[in-house]
Amino acid sequence: MSNHVITEDHSTVQFNPLFLPIALIACGVVGGVLAFISYNYFSLIVIFPVIMGVVAGTMARQVVKQTDGGNSIKTILLAIVLALITYGVYRYAEYYLTFEEFGNRIKAIATFPNYLNWSAEQGISITRATQSDSSGLELTGQGVWILWGVEILIMLFIAFSSSRNNDDDQAETVEEEAV
Repeated sequence: MSNHVITEDHSTVQFNPLFLPIALIACGVVGGVLAFISYNYFSLIVIFPVIMGVVAGTMARQVVKQTDGGNSIKTILLAIVLALITYGVYRYAEYYLTFEEFGNRIKAIATFPNYLNWSAEQGISITRATQSDSSGLELTGQGVWILWGVEILIMLFIAFSSSRNNDDDQAETVEEEAV
């Protein structure tokens, strides 16, 4: 079997089977690092999903570009999968850190789904980084689940957008060459 893929413009791309595992590991590391930062220091509610989306979209674009020359449907699907994996690692790493610290004392967090329910019930306080007091928006229960849903939608939109940037650049290059 050949390690080259012929693209639509009849150029060849060297196939490297390590690109997908590298992308998975990179997305997992990003999710884990952001969870560590969130757990120990601070959480940037909109920024963290944007970071996860950019990493997932960029990794998807590189994997597909290196394996079959840049099929946009495959890129978008892979970006979505990588984004969801990144977010899953982010939430699971938060669970792991919480369980390591409080697992023996809080029986409600014995499993990951229980942890998510417990975490939603505990709530989230949204404050400005410059505020010294604890006043701000308090979300609990369904409000937290809605926030997490919005985070996922932001992340998926950014992953979709960043996975398509390369296709737009290629289209402009082809149009310029045609003129």
